[in-house]
Amino acid sequence: MGYKSTARSISDLKAHLVLTTKYRRKVITPAMLIRLGELVNHISQKWGCEVITLWRK
Repeated sequence: MGYKSTARSISDLKAHLVLTTKYRRKVITPAMLIRLGELVNHISQKWGCEVITLWRK
């Protein structure tokens, strides 16, 4: 964590992503959450980002 610096800039950008189901129904299984975590980690590595936390309810 920390600042990302390039030749001309310094940045510290954070994004908060919330995924909810329609009417907040309980349709996401634990296996789906594990796979979602894998996908998020893969995409963040591909984009050169860092996942700080992945919270599951």
